[in-house]
Amino acid sequence: MKVFYSTIILLLSFMQASFAETCTAIANGNFSTAAIWSCGHEPAAGDIAVIPAGITVTVAQNNTQLLEGLRVYGALIFKNGRKLSFSATAIVNVYPGGTITGGNSGSFLGFPSGNFTGPFSVNGPYYYSNNGFGLGVLPVTIVSFDYSKSASLTTVYWKVTNEVNLKNYIVEYSSTGGSTWQTAGVVLPKGNSALENNYELALTNIAKGAILVRLKVTDIDTKVAYSKLLSITSSASQDMYVYPTVSNTSVRVTYSTVQNNSRLLVISAAGNVVQTLTVSGLQATVDVSTLQRGTYILKSQGENTGVVTKRIIVQ
Repeated sequence: MKVFYSTIILLLSFMQASFAETCTAIANGNFSTAAIWSCGHEPAAGDIAVIPAGITVTVAQNNTQLLEGLRVYGALIFKNGRKLSFSATAIVNVYPGGTITGGNSGSFLGFPSGNFTGPFSVNGPYYYSNNGFGLGVLPVTIVSFDYSKSASLTTVYWKVTNEVNLKNYIVEYSSTGGSTWQTAGVVLPKGNSALENNYELALTNIAKGAILVRLKVTDIDTKVAYSKLLSITSSASQDMYVYPTVSNTSVRVTYSTVQNNSRLLVISAAGNVVQTLTVSGLQATVDVSTLQRGTYILKSQGENTGVVTKRIIVQ
């Protein structure tokens, strides 16, 4: 029965993540009025609400849905005793020019770890989160966070904008329903940029089964932001994965289990071994910049994977 209930909870989490939306205010009005939102309804559980510059939204009724975030570029005004509620991973960012005002001590921005109560008189940049509050905005804007899955590999990928003074991205997973978290991998940012950047991480060396996955973003001032949660049934097998498979510089080889002095051979179409690498750990980089154009075979020989081959093309 416990397994049955756990399955239902994970399914509901997945459905919530799948149908979550970004709702942008398109007119002045009450937060609870569906017509002022681009999504056609009052922001609901898992949604991110955006108030653009020049728009004023008033919280005149309580919203007890666990919103995934709030981005205030315009104005948010609380009436006395009114509330907005947020998930543990949500962020309320008040950007330069944005304001949150009004309300009394009974008004609050509610998070699982506590409430931030009124009266409000906040000018951006400022932030609220489950982990704290303060001047500035939390690092980066997470545009999307999702995953893809094959028979033997699960990969999470994310798109971000406004990368400023970031330290790293940490992909975390939980097999305990979110009560404890472990690190699946760390990805370094590409540098300060207002443009969109894309990242990915293969979930290797993780036990097969149902897990929750989140993205933790930390900046150099130790501020922390979290993505939404993904509910995934992870893939795991004794295999190796190659990306990209077409290159003129290098390819990255990732194993699903830790290697102990495995041999990785690069074999030409004529059957000649043109490179030999020794791999210890989960990843290896193969330099193909000096190879002639054509098709090659990567052949791995190790006690954990046995013999595995993958094809690559050098351009």
